[in-house]
Amino acid sequence: MRPSVVFVLGTRPEVIKLAPVIHAFRKSPFIRTSVVHTGQHRDLAEPAVHAFDLPIDVRLQVMDVKPSLLGLTQRLLPAIEEALLDLKPNWVFVQGDTATAWTASWVGFMLGCSIAHVEAGLRTYDLKSPFPEEANRRLISTLASRHYAPTEGAKAALLREGVASETIRVTGNTVVDALEWIRSKHEQDFKPAELARRWKSSRSPRSPRSPRSEDERLVLVTLHRRESWDTGIEQICQALDEVLRGSKNVRVILPIHPSPSVRAAVLSILSSNDRVTIVEPLDYVSLLTLMAAADLIVSDSGGIQEEAPSFQKRILIAREHTERPEVIQSGFGVLVGTRKEDVKRALIQEIESGFKKPEGKNPFGDGKASERILEDLLRTLPS
Repeated sequence: MRPSVVFVLGTRPEVIKLAPVIHAFRKSPFIRTSVVHTGQHRDLAEPAVHAFDLPIDVRLQVMDVKPSLLGLTQRLLPAIEEALLDLKPNWVFVQGDTATAWTASWVGFMLGCSIAHVEAGLRTYDLKSPFPEEANRRLISTLASRHYAPTEGAKAALLREGVASETIRVTGNTVVDALEWIRSKHEQDFKPAELARRWKSSRSPRSPRSPRSEDERLVLVTLHRRESWDTGIEQICQALDEVLRGSKNVRVILPIHPSPSVRAAVLSILSSNDRVTIVEPLDYVSLLTLMAAADLIVSDSGGIQEEAPSFQKRILIAREHTERPEVIQSGFGVLVGTRKEDVKRALIQEIESGFKKPEGKNPFGDGKASERILEDLLRTLPS
């Protein structure tokens, strides 16, 4: 009988980063592949499921209410257990550092499954930043039998923690595979004329204004990190507000996160700024086209740190730490923190330098990570 592999995902980043791996596995005649969707980010994740034509075998209903992080884990545990008992996998694949990933790895381990961790080895060495993701990924590493590290730096982190070298494979990050898959499928959307048409003329439903002028520079901003909810997001927004009020040829497009805490901070500070276009969360294709159109990105997103280099874009990382040092080492990223004056200083420097475009290849991969993961797993199976 063919060994059974179950992918468990729930958030939009998990869908995006696992989609190319799942497609590669489903093509293999040597493995039975199933996908369990917990629905952790149901509204945000579902458009990504459709964008990647991703078949879902089991859909769990854990988000009928808005539970706390602990409440979410309590709901995930029995739901994932029931799904895995029914599917009887030999391997459980998880991605990254979410509540879905941690819970699925724990349940799978307790049921005697082997655990494979995609995007293993990312570390900030600060359990509070990002919270709770840093703890989740460290916990998953203690349970995993295969560690698919995106970079040599991630592999080195695992080795320092005592993970056996023979269980680690450096694959590149699957987000590059996903990005290239979308870019090839929606080639027309990424042509310069289409980008200009779509984003240079965009208007905010909250703050209508005249279309963007041809010499106006565009900045994409995304903010959502939980550890920044108290004051960090407010300070970042204050920095944006003050810099933009003094600039006549820079405009921000900010897809606003659905979190009430994030929305309150963003809207209270930036909704009256005529240089800011606030839009509802974008589907993945639209977000990628906006990255391609932007002159600069300001974000606390891990995924965007990995994607920006594929578009030759510089990203100001609005966090105190990053578990992706390669983006800084390659010249594509600058860690600016969340304090207002630091963010202001970095923004002004980019504006005064004319938004200089970084050069080089994406340090996170070549678009073949999914193939390497499949090849590695096939080698571990009994002959």
